[in-house]
Amino acid sequence: SRRRHTRYISVTGVQTCALPIFANYDPETGISGSTFLDSSGNGYNATISGSPSTTTVGNGHTVLQLNSASSQWYAYTNGYSNTGVNLQNLTFDAWFYTFSASTSQTVISEFGQAGYSGGWNDAIMGMTTTNINASFYASSVGGYVPGPSYVANKWYNITIACSASGYFLYVNGSLYASNGSVRTSSPSPIYWAIGHPDSANNYLGGVSGYFNGYMGPVKLYVGTLTATQVLQNFNALRWRYGI
Repeated sequence: SRRRHTRYISVTGVQTCALPIFANYDPETGISGSTFLDSSGNGYNATISGSPSTTTVGNGHTVLQLNSASSQWYAYTNGYSNTGVNLQNLTFDAWFYTFSASTSQTVISEFGQAGYSGGWNDAIMGMTTTNINASFYASSVGGYVPGPSYVANKWYNITIACSASGYFLYVNGSLYASNGSVRTSSPSPIYWAIGHPDSANNYLGGVSGYFNGYMGPVKLYVGTLTATQVLQNFNALRWRYGI
């Protein structure tokens, strides 16, 4: 099994310990050609599909620009093993900026098989035509956490955390909503894809389609981040995007 690494984030000069990062995809430090290097140290390097470009935003910080019309996305193609990982306790943290208002798009999806189509699959985070919603599969398409409305050309930091007591959705570092859903068992390996839609297109209130916009860091954590840790993560990166 992969070795877990505890990462530290600096907030106003103070080091604080977050939960072990399972995988960390940060365009600022990790893109080399069609390979997205996993900066967690666990070696889950992702393959970038569709030839998206990188660009700089804010104070000159690198982001990955995904074009939905070109079906651009990235994923660790070997799948993540859940050996030693409790999939009922996970946190996904994503920074993104959509070009398209009122357009259904996927930020993160998951599959039970390689190929990223059919079989066991669902959306984890994404946008309907009106809202940003998130969830982990809980044996029901209705188990998602409804999130905020959104507009185009604006940065969002969305964090979805799951534990044995429910799901917690954070927007820009603050708890927005929660529910009592509990993640059910999942296949191993499991395939998490960033920017790629699921096949069902009926989870999270109707999320579908490829992502269209800028993608900043996406972090996958083993365990459930606390509200304090989520806020620390937000504060550590908000300066990149002028928030």
